[in-house]
Amino acid sequence: MCSHPPDDAAAGNVRYGQTLPRSRTAAYGQRHGSVQRRRRQRRRRRREDPVSEWTAEELRQLDRIGEVRVAGRHADGTSRTPVIVWQVVVDGQLYLRSVKGPRAQWYQGVARHFEGFLSWDGETRPVTYTLDSSHDAAIDAAYAAKYGTGSATRAITTALSKQTTLRVNPR
Repeated sequence: MCSHPPDDAAAGNVRYGQTLPRSRTAAYGQRHGSVQRRRRQRRRRRREDPVSEWTAEELRQLDRIGEVRVAGRHADGTSRTPVIVWQVVVDGQLYLRSVKGPRAQWYQGVARHFEGFLSWDGETRPVTYTLDSSHDAAIDAAYAAKYGTGSATRAITTALSKQTTLRVNPR
């Protein structure tokens, strides 16, 4: 088995089974390490980027309308199938939950990357989803105020549904 980059063997620079001198393997490791280093730096920058905010007009629209469509994203960045959900605005933030809890298919799709898309009134925005249970009581009250106290609202305010409370921010 060769312990060197395949391009050297193809070029005839080394024979099968021959190991490269330390300096050649170190150079290969440095090249490979720089790729990993750049990936780490990109991930770090993404985490450090300030969270985008909704405009006051967008929050008014989102608070006024009854339903939005949410979709997670595939690994290649394309949208999964959008699903209609109820949403509320609490303390200037948009929240939504899965009425079926963490086993709902749309929630599992969102939870895979915590990025996706939100659509309402003909607009679609790329968004990030963040688990956030810090305002559960206020979110429960907002669901009851917006949608009434019927069985659907009672279902979306259960302990199971609260596990899926997501804060939604534009990307």
